[in-house]
Amino acid sequence: MPQERNGIPDGETLITLKEATALFPRRIAVSSIRRWIKDGLRSKVIEGRVVVLEHKQVGGALWTSAESVRRFINRLNGLDVTDIREISKEGEDAAAS
Repeated sequence: MPQERNGIPDGETLITLKEATALFPRRIAVSSIRRWIKDGLRSKVIEGRVVVLEHKQVGGALWTSAESVRRFINRLNGLDVTDIREISKEGEDAAAS
């Protein structure tokens, strides 16, 4: 099964996994976030796709970002933010020609 990359882009503010739990629409345990970082979560919308929560390891601690959580949720729901950005850039390029 294809998996997403797990690095956080430079410039995003790192947050603890405990802080990340507050960004989900329902109550989530820190252990769930660790599991999504390690093993990912199978998308129910896109068959056969496992989505991994982007993270960075600093020393012995795992960190993520609010933007990574938003991308994780979007990818699980079939809305890949990266794809949307690529489409809009193509549209701008086409309009500029």
